[in-house]
Amino acid sequence: MLKFLEKLKFYVKIARMKTILFTFLIGIFLSGCLFVNERGISTRYYNDCKEYYDANGTYHKGCPHNVIDWN
Repeated sequence: MLKFLEKLKFYVKIARMKTILFTFLIGIFLSGCLFVNERGISTRYYNDCKEYYDANGTYHKGCPHNVIDWN
């Protein structure tokens, strides 16, 4: 029974190390492709909104969708 508990503790440690490593690698992977801009979290570094006035003088602003939008 004692050997079984020792093996179980070993496997729990391995599982924790795998979880920590996986979380760390995902964090590194996503840090290069997500950016925070003034409209939210996007895959683009700069805010690519197109602002213009039409022939009637009405203001329009068209922005691509972000991963997470906030106001």
